[in-house]
Amino acid sequence: MLFKQQKERIKELLPDADVQHVGSTAIPGTITKGDLDIQVRVTADCFPDAVKTLTKLYELNDGSIQTDCFRAFKDDTLDPPLGVQLTVIGSEHDIFYKIRDVLLNNPMYRKPLVLH
Repeated sequence: MLFKQQKERIKELLPDADVQHVGSTAIPGTITKGDLDIQVRVTADCFPDAVKTLTKLYELNDGSIQTDCFRAFKDDTLDPPLGVQLTVIGSEHDIFYKIRDVLLNNPMYRKPLVLH
């Protein structure tokens, strides 16, 4: 529900962005720390404006790296708390949706690790 609401909010301001539900909450049966993660993917030429736009919607996550192809945002006032990763399509940080897809398509990677 929160993902759908936030996706609509983002797409209203960034209609050309690819908005993906990523992180543990996007993968059924996985352990989560209880937050919702969203990846917003844009082209390199749209990235500076996307940073400005998302800064109006969310707080910049100062604890994360900041490059010319990646910014992280957050909103800890939502329930669950929200993390938004803005990436340039095809950049080195454009991996969140790929990790989700690997885990969704390979259940063996989601099995709990058993230590003896």
